[in-house]
Amino acid sequence: MIGMESERFVRIPRAFGWVDIAVVGLLAAFIYALVTVAREWSGPLQQVPEIHLEGRYLPRYALFSLARGVVAYVVSFGFTMIYGYAMARMAGAERVMLPLPALHECPGGNGFFSSTFPSPRPGCSGTA
Repeated sequence: MIGMESERFVRIPRAFGWVDIAVVGLLAAFIYALVTVAREWSGPLQQVPEIHLEGRYLPRYALFSLARGVVAYVVSFGFTMIYGYAMARMAGAERVMLPLPALHECPGGNGFFSSTFPSPRPGCSGTA
């Protein structure tokens, strides 16, 4: 190509920027959130939990609610993908699999979630 010999792409080294700081901060916040949720779920189940009404506890309760919703979504999505794949690939599977009621309507679904997890807290969250 004519005139392109003089143009070269040169990588200019850049310093540690604000985007890098934001990514490191978000990663640290994500790790802190995982540790907080894991510590809460691995603790003993309280029959009457202590609920703090101060505003500083609101982000913590929001985090627990978000974690519970994300776990429920991931479990639901995984079950749907496996169930749908089995329905599509197995001949005659629709005769057996379509009439089945939803998992949460079955008494076995509650027992499954309660017995799968070693700590009762995730099991109770899974049945909800």
